[in-house]
This record gives sequence, structure tokens and C-alpha cells, in this order.
Amino acid sequence: MKIPLSKFDSVIDSVIVSRGEDYFCNEAVRGLKKLKDGEWVASVEGTEIYKVRIQLKGDTVYGHSCSCPYDMGPVCKHVAAVLFALRKSARPKYAEETFEQAIARMPRKDLNAILTDYAGREPGLVDYVSARRTIKEPNSDKEEYRQLIRNAVDAVRGRHGHIGYWQASRAVNGAEMVLDKAQEFLVKQQPARALPICQCVLEEMVPLLQEADDSNGSIGGVIGQAFQGLSGCAQQAKDAGFHKDLFGYLLKECGHKRYEGWSNWRWEFLAIVGDVVQAPQEQEKLFNRIDEIEKKHSYKDDWSQYDYECATVIKMAVIERLGTKGDAEAFLNQHLDCTPLREHAIERALKRKDYISAKKLAFDGLAQDKARGLPGLISKWTRHLLDIAEVQKDYPEVKKYSLQLFLDSNDFTFYDRYKKCFRDKEWPQEAQKIIDIIRHSKDGRNHVLALPQIYIREERWPDLMGFVQESNSSWALENFTKHLAKRFPDKLADVYEKVIVEKLAPVMGRGNYQYLCQFLTRLQNIGDKDRVRRLVTELSEKYSNRPAMLEELRRV
Repeated sequence: MKIPLSKFDSVIDSVIVSRGEDYFCNEAVRGLKKLKDGEWVASVEGTEIYKVRIQLKGDTVYGHSCSCPYDMGPVCKHVAAVLFALRKSARPKYAEETFEQAIARMPRKDLNAILTDYAGREPGLVDYVSARRTIKEPNSDKEEYRQLIRNAVDAVRGRHGHIGYWQASRAVNGAEMVLDKAQEFLVKQQPARALPICQCVLEEMVPLLQEADDSNGSIGGVIGQAFQGLSGCAQQAKDAGFHKDLFGYLLKECGHKRYEGWSNWRWEFLAIVGDVVQAPQEQEKLFNRIDEIEKKHSYKDDWSQYDYECATVIKMAVIERLGTKGDAEAFLNQHLDCTPLREHAIERALKRKDYISAKKLAFDGLAQDKARGLPGLISKWTRHLLDIAEVQKDYPEVKKYSLQLFLDSNDFTFYDRYKKCFRDKEWPQEAQKIIDIIRHSKDGRNHVLALPQIYIREERWPDLMGFVQESNSSWALENFTKHLAKRFPDKLADVYEKVIVEKLAPVMGRGNYQYLCQFLTRLQNIGDKDRVRRLVTELSEKYSNRPAMLEELRRV
């Protein structure tokens, strides 16, 4: 994501920008320095001290990272805070000596002394240097990679051995390093050297899930990368000896006790086995292994529809690749109770332009999953019926299914497909029908999420203003002010005042006070500065016993 530094606050999510500005204004950005040409680093004091790195070329931010675990969007508030600091920095500073230039001029003896001294105060540096040496060594072995992974984990363990939410993203640093090395080996077509790295990442990271809070998905993420590495090894398994070793490892490893309770990873192994199967004997071994797993778990009553579908899809892929067309067709028709295979059958029918069969398969799937009580799959078959209707140019059916799917999902791609069925002069009346259906719906979620988006798409600005007035919420103001500020400034300002006074001001806590002040600032940006001054005065008088609130109000 490329971001213009001069106007990043108009590109990044407004909530993130506001929070980043709070950090910047509160002087939470520390040690902003130019590491080398085009690369800046800084620390931001949040729940912990986070390290932020910014890559800059001219006015364009072309790369950024933060050590925080935020994963809800492309940019976190800490990065936004540093962007504020960078933008405020005087341009002449850009010509100052970089860190890279400074150490390049330093005698090696002095640099060694500085690093040794710093390592005494920051033990993590020793592990980092050791890790970098291991990665650079051309002949590092599996146990060296394993130790590198363990060092990163041990560095963040709590007193009782547990790894908390905030530490999990740092616990995987070693695994990430070695996975980068595995990727280098794969690029060089050296799968035999990449394989032990992927193996030890799985062997170390999967058990770690039992000892860590992985709510941010850091550990699960590196496990996923390790499986991608295994898949890359499988694609490059041209050597007969390596192919045999990889096949045996995958078939055996899927049954290891470390994966108990993680059936999705068991199927990841077997799917890769399916990709490397080359001969009937290997196919037989794979299918027998799958049947053994089914027998074992059926006995324990924990063989789910998901397990059944994973097993069936793997078998189907192998049969299509190694068997005859007749074998594949027979297996497909015998397993239409498997959702992915029924979808596959629909795709095959559509390629043959056999629309009657395709519709029957979709209708049967609909009936099957209605009986199972699976609404998510019901919408899947409805989407197939819509696709078939569009291919056949059956517009009454297109209208029926696209409207049904939109009302069920709030997915505006279906709204657009419905709209294409009408002439321009017909559409306003149809749009009103949709609005009326939603207004009378008992589904409150539909009302909140769909209506304002329809108003925006159809440029029904008075209706959008009415929605915001009726909603009387900070959520509505955050999302729709940009559409209404110039069109209805007075009405919008009234809603702001009501939300600020009735909903935001009574809530205690500095974070909430900062949130309140963001709304006062937005109200000021609408142009009603007199109202903001009055509200600041009234709130200061009413809540005079809240020093934190008074402090924040003075900054408005």
C-alpha cells in the first residue's frame, strides 16, 4: 500500500488517523531517526514500546511495519503517529547523516566495543546476532534452525512459561527468519534444504499453541507459512530419493499426536501427499491412510462433515489426475453429498453447457442443505442458480436470486447484479421497493448496514441525513459525516452535539475523553467553531471534578 506522506490522513482510516494523532500530540513518538536513505525508525509508547519502521521515497511511503500485534487493517495507530512525526519534521533533517553512514565511518574495533557493551545491557542482541549468523551460514543444520526458533520463544516467555497476547508476535521472530531462509532455498530449486526448516517450524510452533495466547494469529501464521513451504517442496520433488522421503514424512507426520485437535492441519499434510502421488501404489497408500483416519475417528464420533469433505476432495483430485475419465465421473457421482464435489459437478455441467443438469445439481444441493439446516450452504447453491440464470439470460430468475442474496447477505455485488436487470427510468422505483423491504424487515442488522449504503449509492442525501438523525450514534457520525458535512452542516452539527452531550461525555476514562475530543474537533471542522467553544465551556463546568477530561478539552 503506497501512501502519500503529505496527505496520508486522507488515505488511512479516519479512526486510525485520530488515534495516531493522539499518540503524536502526547509525545509518544520517540527517537525518530533516519536509518539509511529512505528508511526511518522510531519507538512509540503504547501498551508497550513498539518499534516502527517507515520506508520513504520522496513523498511516498512505500513500506511500513510495527512490532505491535494489530491485524485489523493495513496501518496501525503507531505507524500513523510516526507519519505525523515525519510530516512535521523539517525537510533539512532529511540530509543529516544516516545511521548506516555513521557506522560505515566507524573503525571496526570501536564498533565491536559498542556492540559488546550494548549486548551486556540488552541480551536479546546476542540472540539476534547468533540468529543472523545461523541464517547466513550456507551449511546450517536442522538443529541449529530449531535452536534459533527456541531462542526467540524463550526470550519472551513469562515467569510461569506462558506467552501472552502481546508477546506472541515476537515469539515467532526466529520461525520467521528460518522460513525466509527456506524460501531462499526454494527459489534456488533446493527443496531438500528447505524441507528440514519447514519440519522444525511445525515441530516447535504447533505445541507452542498450547502455551500461548495466539489471538492475533502470529503463531498460526508461521505454521501456515511452513505448510506453504512443504507444498513448495512437493512441487519441486523431482529427485526420486527426495520424493520418496517427502512422501513418507508427510504420510507419517499427519498422524503425530501434536496435531490432535487440529484436523485442518492433518488434512493439509494429506492434501500435499495428494499433490506428490505419482503411481498407483502411492495412491493406494494415501487412500488407505485416509480410510484408517476415518475409521479411527468415526469410532470416536468425531468424524465431521468437514473431515469427510477434506478426505473426499483429496481422493477426487488424485483420481482425476491418475485415473480414467470414467473413474473420475463415477467417484464424483457417488459423492455428491460432498459440497465441493457437487460444486465441481456443476462447473463440469456448465462447461458442457448442460444447464439442465447444472440447475438440478444446484436445486438438489439446496434441498439437501435445507434438510441439514445449513443456511450458509443454502446461499451457496442460490449463487450457483444466479450464475446459471445469468448465463441463460433468464432475467426473471436473475432478479429473483440476486435480490434474495442481497437481502440475505448485504453484499452489494448482488445489489448491482439486480440493478442491471432494469432500465434507468425503472430503477428508482425498484430501489424504493428494496428500501421498503429492508425498513419492514425484522433483521435490525440489515437496517443498520444496508440502508445507508443504498442512500449513498443512489445519492439520496436527505434520506442519509435522516438515517443519521434517527441513529443518533457515534458510529453513524464516523461513517457518514464526509457525505453530509457540506450538504447539511447545521443538521449534522445538531446530531454531533446530541451525541457528544448525551452519549460520549458521561463515559469516564482518558481514552473515552480523547474520543469525545475527536468529535469536538470534527464538529469544529464542519465549521461550527462557536458551538464547539460553548460545548467545551459547558462540559468543563459540568465535569469540573474530572481533571483528565479537562486536560483533554483544553487541547481542542
